[in-house]
Amino acid sequence: MKRIKYCFRLLLGYCILLTACTHPNDFKITKEFADALKQYNYAYNFSEGLAAVEAGEKWGFIDKTGKQVILCQYDIAYNFSERLAEVLVKGKWGFIDKTGKQVIPCQYDETYNFSEGFAQVLIEWKWGFIDKTGKQIVPCRYDDAYNFSEGLAAVEAGGKWGFVDKTGKQVVPCQYDNAYNFSEGLVAVQVRGEWGFIDKTGKQVIPCIYDDYIAPWWLSPRFSEGLAKIKIDGKYGFIDKNGKQIVPCQYDNADHFSEGFAAVRVGRKWGFIDTTGKQVVPCIYDETCCFSEGLAKVLSEWKWGFIDKTGKQIVPCRYDDAYNFSEGLAAVEAGGKWGFVDKTGKQVILCQYDIAYNFSEGLAHVQIGKKWGFVDKYGTSTFDFNKE
Repeated sequence: MKRIKYCFRLLLGYCILLTACTHPNDFKITKEFADALKQYNYAYNFSEGLAAVEAGEKWGFIDKTGKQVILCQYDIAYNFSERLAEVLVKGKWGFIDKTGKQVIPCQYDETYNFSEGFAQVLIEWKWGFIDKTGKQIVPCRYDDAYNFSEGLAAVEAGGKWGFVDKTGKQVVPCQYDNAYNFSEGLVAVQVRGEWGFIDKTGKQVIPCIYDDYIAPWWLSPRFSEGLAKIKIDGKYGFIDKNGKQIVPCQYDNADHFSEGFAAVRVGRKWGFIDTTGKQVVPCIYDETCCFSEGLAKVLSEWKWGFIDKTGKQIVPCRYDDAYNFSEGLAAVEAGGKWGFVDKTGKQVILCQYDIAYNFSEGLAHVQIGKKWGFVDKYGTSTFDFNKE
């Protein structure tokens, strides 16, 4: 359960490689915007209308006109979440608002972004939680913690995990060997190597009888669309919230449900089932990802493409790499260069960038060599105005 902050920041830097957003396609890059970016060494994707930028080894924020709305004065700055952003000054972390006001002083050894109105903070190797005024609601006395989810946060003390509420009350004692975040009213907990689920009162609603499995944190045991992945005797299936096995444990691997479907593996090949357990896409692919915006990424003979929920291949498997769809477009790589396709499979932005991230708020971060910029959904990039 050890978490490395860099890994989370990498995901934030990618800005939604694995998530789907629905912002309007109404931003078009102008020469004025492109010119305004020339002074910066780097920038993250936009989040909540602002983007973190670096100039002279200091970080600040710009808006979508390119105007620097918060001066580059911080050693590090991360994008806004719930209208506050983490900033680092002389080795200590705090938070600013969108006017640049320091609403929480830089006094913490480490922080995480706000979630459900609270942020994790670290003081002298102990974790606690603060609210948006900076008041410490949960004292810094825990060895580890996760952000709040559905009103409760997992906390660790003495090698055991429990849960606190938003008043700081310990509502579930630290008695479990492992635990994750609440999802759909239940949370996975581990006792002596086996997993089960408890509710928000701490009641054991599904006994700890399921095998452990190694997975990245985003694939950790949890309920998704009413079902949870389980493992028995090396095989995977799904249970409902009563513990009833809806999908028999017959698969060699499985992912969580997303948009009504879950990827499952038989032997070395992946396909998809629906929530009744029906095989809707045969296990014929070398690798798959979850459905996002109605399409799923699939790998066949070392090439990536996309299928719809009937299994029809909408984007042919001809790309060397690809990201999930975000805001109607997906980044794809061919011959070492990145571009974007739409949901009809049309290449709307040519593969011309050395690096590309998914769209966020109408713009995508792209790079050519060591130079970075943005591209809009019309295919206009900041590079178009800065050709030498």
